[in-house]
Amino acid sequence: MSEVAVALQAVSSIAQGVAQYRAAEAQSEAAKAQAAALEYNADVSAKEAEAVRQRFSYEAALIRQAGARMLSEQRAAYASRGYATTTGTPLHMVAETARKIETDKMMKLYQGDVEARKQYSAAALEKTKAQSLRSTAGYYTDVGRTGSLLTMTTGLGQAYMTGIDLGLFENPFKSEVKKKEQDKRGGVVITPTFPVYEPPTLISGKQK
Repeated sequence: MSEVAVALQAVSSIAQGVAQYRAAEAQSEAAKAQAAALEYNADVSAKEAEAVRQRFSYEAALIRQAGARMLSEQRAAYASRGYATTTGTPLHMVAETARKIETDKMMKLYQGDVEARKQYSAAALEKTKAQSLRSTAGYYTDVGRTGSLLTMTTGLGQAYMTGIDLGLFENPFKSEVKKKEQDKRGGVVITPTFPVYEPPTLISGKQK
């Protein structure tokens, strides 16, 4: 039964280590999945930003074309009544119309740029979050691997010590001590000696 107990202890530690590693891998995969979703959203946001910019550019072009027709009609109207559009009030009115058309066009382009920048900012933020999650996924994997190895190593060491206590395994430390004692008994231990100096004694006032 003692062998079974030690074996179960060893198997249990291995199972715990494997479970710990799998749990870490599951966390890592979940983080990677979230990162992939954020990267996809970032790509979508970037494409939407480009689409917004193109749409507003197209609308600005329509404003310019409509303005060109309006200016042409305005000049024609002044000319039909005998007014020249190169001087005086007609010139001022045509110039004011042209200014308004250019302002509307530039405002439309500005609106498109603002909307596009919002989308690009959202895309950049999502990419940053995705990178952070991928780093976290790598951290989960490393910690899971290290933790599982530590759990299995500790558990197997404890199982080995249990086996020693139950007499299933020989204690390597005691074996080493026993070997040294046997070597001492089987061999001759030479203890080095050194001469000891003794000062001469005096007898009846004379040196001995």
